[in-house]
Amino acid sequence: MKALKLIAILIFFLFNTPKAWACKDQFYSKNYPLELCKKYDYVLVVKIDHSKHSDSLMYNPLLKFEGTVIQSFKGNLEIGDTIAGKHKKEVARAVCPVRLEQGATYLLLLSKNKDGFLVSRFSYPVKNSNQYFNQYIKQIKTAYPKE
Repeated sequence: MKALKLIAILIFFLFNTPKAWACKDQFYSKNYPLELCKKYDYVLVVKIDHSKHSDSLMYNPLLKFEGTVIQSFKGNLEIGDTIAGKHKKEVARAVCPVRLEQGATYLLLLSKNKDGFLVSRFSYPVKNSNQYFNQYIKQIKTAYPKE
């Protein structure tokens, strides 16, 4: 009887663990991973004007977003340009999907295809409230000076 109770408890915890345990969020350090910038078409600071996340999919991933360019370090966009994009469809490899909060400002690395801009879960998006945000901007300005 004790064995059955133990098995029942183990099964309960197996199927009722928090979803957040299945993916890992970004780890932020003092140095921005500048090598990532080479993999993307655009390195921007963007104010998110509108974002939509899934209500039905696990972890509520980003579906689409619209924003205004605040700073451009790489790519042919200028301050004030508006952009629209969505999440890049890719294998998750246990990394949490991107969440972009409406009204917030982010450092974003973006790709572009015929449908618009794409943000990857592996692109290290950083919200401006992050303690290292300004330090990252200085590092990127040094690595990618605009002509």
